[in-house]
Formats: sequence, C-alpha cells, structure tokens
Amino acid sequence: IWEYTPTGTIALGTVPGLISELEMHNKIIYAIAKTPRTSWNLYTLSIEPLSLNSIIEDDGAMTHLSSTDTGLLFVINRESHSELHRYDPDKKESSLVENESSYMSYPAEFQDTIFYSSLSEKGEDIYHSPIVKSTPVTYHQTDYDTPKLSIQDTHFTEKHLATELN
Repeated sequence: IWEYTPTGTIALGTVPGLISELEMHNKIIYAIAKTPRTSWNLYTLSIEPLSLNSIIEDDGAMTHLSSTDTGLLFVINRESHSELHRYDPDKKESSLVENESSYMSYPAEFQDTIFYSSLSEKGEDIYHSPIVKSTPVTYHQTDYDTPKLSIQDTHFTEKHLATELN
C-alpha cells in the first residue's frame, strides 16, 4: 500500500492478499480482496494500523463494488449467474436485491431502480431495472483450517502469496 504525496511516494506496508477494488463510503475504505484460500470477499482497509478486516465472506466471487446513499452494492458471481447484494454498514445488515437481470456489472442505485451495464449483442449496454424486493441474507463460507493472516506475518512473502492463490 502506497501513499502518494506532492513530494513523492511513501510505502505504508503490505496486506496479506490481493486487492481488486476500493470504494470509500462514509470515510471508511472498503475493498474487494482475496486472501489465501478464500474467494474475493468484502473487507475494510484500515490505514492505522494497516490491515484488511473481513466484513463478508462467501464462496462466490464478489465484484463491482459501488457506494450508494444506503450503503454498498456489489455483485456475487455464482457459476453462471450474478446476484446483486447490498450491505448497510450502519446496521451491519446484508440483503439480496432481486431484479430482472441475470448478469450485471457496475451497479448504481437511484430511486428504487438499479442501473447497470450488461452484455448485449453489440457488446455492453446500460440498462435499468426496478428493485423487486430486498431479502436479508446470511453468507456461506467454506470453513478453512487456516488461521487468518495479519500484516505482522512477516514470513508470508509475495512468492508464497502467489502460490497460495493459485
């Protein structure tokens, strides 16, 4: 993790995983990241002290994180379909947001409507779909026998990380 300043860059340290997406919501940094033996999951990224803190873990791969007035939206890819989920950081509650699309990316919410890009015969187009309902959900996660890593695990190298993730 690097901090960019007008005078240069400062290495803040490393976290035990790969970060694919970052999104700020109410002054908290949220990340979609993959740590060894897990899928892509939702974390908070703390700078002081530098750490990834698990929020939601699931066997499906999370992608397309976005911030809205009501919390965070993200997509979970499961086999051949996508599911849109909402996380309310204030209530610490998650829900499945049902709509009319089976594949979506980059969701945005406006007045009970989800806007998203999706595949079309010409590539990708922007669509909108009303929110049918929002159902509370409990996420499932394979229980691995490996303890969670922290940035203090100095024996955990980039080479080891690449081996673990493959």
